[in-house]
Amino acid sequence: MIARASPNIAFLKYWGKQKTTTDEDRNLALNPSLSMTLSKAYTETSVRRAMQSTVELNGAPALEKDFFKVQSHIERVCNFFQYSAKTFAVKSQNNFPQGTGLASSASGFAALTWALVAEILGTKNAEKFFFERIGDVSTLARRGSGSASRSVAGPFMKWDGVAAITCPLEWKLYDTIVIFSREEKKVSSSEGHELATTSPYFVSRLQKLARRMERLEEALYEKRLSSLGPILELEADEMHQIAGTSHPAVIYAGEDTRKFLDIIRSIESREFFYTLDAGPNVHLISERPIQDEVALLLRQSGLRAEIWEDQSGTGPCIITS
Repeated sequence: MIARASPNIAFLKYWGKQKTTTDEDRNLALNPSLSMTLSKAYTETSVRRAMQSTVELNGAPALEKDFFKVQSHIERVCNFFQYSAKTFAVKSQNNFPQGTGLASSASGFAALTWALVAEILGTKNAEKFFFERIGDVSTLARRGSGSASRSVAGPFMKWDGVAAITCPLEWKLYDTIVIFSREEKKVSSSEGHELATTSPYFVSRLQKLARRMERLEEALYEKRLSSLGPILELEADEMHQIAGTSHPAVIYAGEDTRKFLDIIRSIESREFFYTLDAGPNVHLISERPIQDEVALLLRQSGLRAEIWEDQSGTGPCIITS
């Protein structure tokens, strides 16, 4: 069975985890979050029954730690459905850079969850299950990777508790991603989550988020980019401030990233707004394509980067059986 899922970009960030005591409460967030599921970037994952489990990621055998994560997820999904077979051949491939703050773990575990459910139930029954019990799919994906809970559907997902839910709104937004580095980050998002609570700014951030979420949802449902944009930028700046003031400090944004953000901030009357996840690459949210404008801006500033233009998407799909 083959499934495809896209990463998501968090508008209100998930940064900081609750302490885990059982596998059921793995990756529970310390705060609610809200994200937009993308469409052009994706992970495609195939699973098939095998005598023993094998895992191939982006054309190469998985490292031991990654094999363990995938095999653990196979077992939790099989246990959920009381499915006796727990050995599968897994092949997973991204069409975008991995480990650079583009949420490859979100799309990876969402695709793996969808593929496993479809393999266990069969395509027709799986599609019914996805429609009727997307909360269970989100919960399962979350136990593989927290942000994967928000990549099981789209275009907008709110995560507050054990599972993410779909926000009942349609708004076509573009995400123009400025890729300054394809190098895998030295400190993983998982490690960053663990360190977040050591920042002196962490508790004060949590205290602001209920009202910030209200404002964010108001902007989304009223489709007001001028109100949404400043919240996106505040969230990105605050998350990176917390990472940079944790013990030890984690610096995800490189010099070119910081220079580019300063240039963006200096532009008056913008029709696009920035956000970042845990990495050096910048997401620019807009209501229209802006790739050519961003390319010109990079040339004028003497910065070199790749540009990936994406947009809001509806979530995963089964490709074939």
